[in-house]
This record gives sequence, structure tokens and C-alpha cells, in this order.
Amino acid sequence: MNSLFSTFPEELLTSDAVTTLPEELTFPLPIEPHRLCIWAKEEVEKDVAARREWASELAKGKMMGVLIVAKKDEDGNKQIGYIKAYSGQIGGKSDWEGYAPAVYDYLESNGYFRRKEREIDEINNKIRYLENSNDFIEIKKRMVEMQKSIEATISSMKKEMAQKKILRDEMRSLHPEDVALHEKLERESQHMKAELKRKKKAMLAEYELVSNENDKKMDAVNVLKRERKEASDNLQRWLFDHFIMLNADGKQSSVAAIFMEERLQMPPAGTGECCAPKLLNYAFSNNLQPLSLAEFWFGQSPKGEVRHHGAFYQPCQSKCMPLLKWILHHNNNAITAYSVNRPLKIIYQDDCIIVVDKPAGMMSVRGKSNEKSVEEVLAEMFPDDKNLMIVHRLDMDTSGIMVVARRKDAHKQLQEQFAKHEIEKQYVAIVEGKTKDNGRIELPLRPDFDDRPRQIVDYEHGKVTKTRYEKISETTANDTILTRLRLYPETGRTHQLRLHCAHSEGLNCPIKGDRLYGHTADRLYLQAVKITFRHPLSEEQMSFKVEAEF
Repeated sequence: MNSLFSTFPEELLTSDAVTTLPEELTFPLPIEPHRLCIWAKEEVEKDVAARREWASELAKGKMMGVLIVAKKDEDGNKQIGYIKAYSGQIGGKSDWEGYAPAVYDYLESNGYFRRKEREIDEINNKIRYLENSNDFIEIKKRMVEMQKSIEATISSMKKEMAQKKILRDEMRSLHPEDVALHEKLERESQHMKAELKRKKKAMLAEYELVSNENDKKMDAVNVLKRERKEASDNLQRWLFDHFIMLNADGKQSSVAAIFMEERLQMPPAGTGECCAPKLLNYAFSNNLQPLSLAEFWFGQSPKGEVRHHGAFYQPCQSKCMPLLKWILHHNNNAITAYSVNRPLKIIYQDDCIIVVDKPAGMMSVRGKSNEKSVEEVLAEMFPDDKNLMIVHRLDMDTSGIMVVARRKDAHKQLQEQFAKHEIEKQYVAIVEGKTKDNGRIELPLRPDFDDRPRQIVDYEHGKVTKTRYEKISETTANDTILTRLRLYPETGRTHQLRLHCAHSEGLNCPIKGDRLYGHTADRLYLQAVKITFRHPLSEEQMSFKVEAEF
């Protein structure tokens, strides 16, 4: 029996947990992990907790995974078990006993990767040596001092010139007929302008000498940086050429070739090292039939992101989805949505606008999914409207009020109101945890480019987002505090409310049912319940409200 193949207790194998297993692995993965995945995850958590040598590293956070598999024993009988994996490495190793090994182990101390990595490290050392040398630092310091001196000198001379001009103007007004005086004053003015020009030219020439000296040193640094980038890119390409994946048909292909086939750019760093591709590659390499897959987070959340210890997550979009599509022969890379539980409702319409109440699980605009969006449903309902345009969007999992324009001028006018933050929106949410009675959240957000559509907090590159909130009520269910909130977004970024609630620097209370930033449930408990805006034609203040569905 394969050493990584772990069995389930007899009581699980004789229960309906086995009969509810799919015949083969479904993809995209279901929102709710299978019961056997949940049991296997708990066993992995016990195993991880017992490994003291892993404790400090895993406390910082690591994605783990389990794959339910079937195999035939010597008598041809089908056996159900599971294999487990961790993403990347732990303690610099990718081959810990009991866990699926790396698709390609590039960490041999004297192997090609390590040798090239040491060469890149040596280039880094040279760059650091040059940038931290006394000469380099002194030149930078001189340039800063000279810039300040030039600015101060020019400012002082211009101030003196302005004062002298006031005096000259007074003299001209006192002696309007004195031609000789006027000529003298004009010569003085021209002299001061010429002196400023000469002084500026001399100072800039001196600064240029120092700047040229700095450029020579920077050229040496830039040559090394280009050398480093080329070496790094070549090493990444070499690595992705050596990550050979195996698919369900027994075919092999490198990570680089798979991404090229998908017409994607160079794979992101770490592609092929996540749990899902490691588990599937190991299963197909060892004649194990994948049935159900689940990834979960262990440890603290990374800075800027939202990950909850023990929570299940979908494989990442940029690294894993292209590989999983090839491995499992599936063309749909959309994240599975909560099912649409009701039709789209129209709550107002006139010649300019349509106001709708969108159900959870329906996309706002056309996407890759086969499910119909608000845009498509309205196009079918109003076939003669050729200018139907979505003014703003709600997340697929969010229900509530949306405004749609029926004319281009109405669309433009409403978008201007949104851009100027003149439109007021109100949401109701149920979050997991206890909050203050009211407050305001302000966080800089940007997309997680490796795992769209997720967003992360980024104080360097993120865009400011602001939300006010008010507590409505608080209850307890199954030992979990649930707080009902009113949310008032003052800006309108993707997943703003979801991240403001879930992130540790926000409320640290994920919205119930938030599969991206919290835990799954029967739906996402977030609804746009009210919107107020000026009618694009009449300028009349309009307000629409719906009752929360939960």
C-alpha cells in the first residue's frame, strides 16, 4: 500500500459519507467540502500540531490540502482513503514524510537551482556593497545638499529682486519725467536678471559634475541589476520547464508549456508548488483516483490578506487554475457561485432608468459562467432597449438594489454622481463576531493579482476605501456571536464591505457566508437595501428601499 495513503475509520467507510462521494473529482470545487475532507483536515491538524519542528513556521500561516482518493487493492477491491500536502516548503524541505512531495524537487544543495540561486545572491551582494559604499552614500548626500543650496540661493535672489522691483517702481512713479533715472533703473533690473541666470548656470554646472559621477556609479549598479533580472528570469523559466505535471490521461506537460497553451504570461513564482497540483500529480503518478479535494488554512493570516485558521478556500486563480484545467480537462475557471434562489425583481422603471433587486448568486454583467446575469435578464425582458447599461455592480454573492440606465445620457449622469460620491447606499450584513455600536473603517485596498477576485490591504499601492457602520442587533447561534449591521460605503471598491468586515484592521468579523474572506454558509449575508440618487432627467431626489432577506 502506498505510504502516503491514509485510511478512514470503519464507521466512516460504512456510513453515507462514502455513498455521497462523487464518481470523480468535480471542478470547480464545490463550496462546501465533503464530509470526508472535513474529517481528513482534522486529522492533518492533529498531525501538524504534533510536529514541534514545524510549529514556529506554520504559526505564521500555511495552506494545507487533502485529497480523497480511491485505489484498487491486490484483489481488485476499491479502497477509499486520502493523501495530504502543504504548499511550498516547510523548513526548506518539500519532502516531509507522510505528505505529497514536490512535483519537482529543486532544493538539492548542489543542484542546478541552488547553484544559480547562489550566483544571484552573489550579484545581490555586489549591488548592496556598491549602494552602501561610502563613496556612493557621500555622492547622494552631496547631491541632496547641493539641491537644497541651489533652491535656497535662487529663492533668496528672487526675493531680493522682488524687493528691488518694488523700490524701482516707486522711483519711477516719483520721477516720471527723469529719463536718465529710468534708464539706470532698467539697467539695474537687467543686471539682476542676468546675475540670476549666471548664478543658476554655474550652480547647475557644478551639480551636473556630481550628478555625472553619481550616474557612473549608478550605471555599474544598473548593469548588475539587469544581470540579476536576466539570471532570475532564466532560472524561473528553467524551473517551470522542469515542473512536469501529469494529467488524468497520463499525459505529461511542463508548467511553462501549460501556461503557453493557455496563452498566459510567464507563470507567477511558486506555480506548481500549491497543494492542489501537488496532490493531483501524486495521485495520477501512483494510480490513485481523485474523488474530492479541499484546501484549508493553518495558522495566522498573512499581512494584508484575510485567511482564517481552519477555513477552507478555493485554489488560487493565477497559479493553480490554469494547471487544474489542464490536469482535469476542464474549461471553466470561474469560482463556483451560491445558487440563485429567486428571480430578478424590478422595483421601479421609467424611460430613463430601471431599478432592480438582484438575487444572491447572480452576476451583474455577462461573465464566463453559463448562468444569466442582470444584464442578460434585462436584455431579454426589454428586447427593444438597445442602450441598457449597468451603472454600478454588486458582487455575484451580494443581493439587493442596482440601478440600470436605459439611455446613454442617463448612464453618464448617474456615473458622474457615483464618481462624486453623491449617491448614498446602505447595506445590511450579518457578521461573525462582536463589534462596537458604530464606527468608521478606512483601509487601502488593491486586487490580489495572484488570486483574483480577492482583494488585499496594501498601504503602499492600495486605493483608500471608507465605510461607516452601525450595529442593529446581536445574537448567539451555535456558540458564535452574530451581529447585524448597517453599512454605509463612502467609496465603492471591489469587495470593500467584505474586506472591511473581515480584515483584522477592520472589524475582524467576516460576513456570514463569505467564502472568500470568511466561512461558507447557505449564502452571503450581505444585501444592498437602500439607494438614494438624483434622477438623471428630472433631477428629483429618489430613494428606493427593500427589506433584507435574512
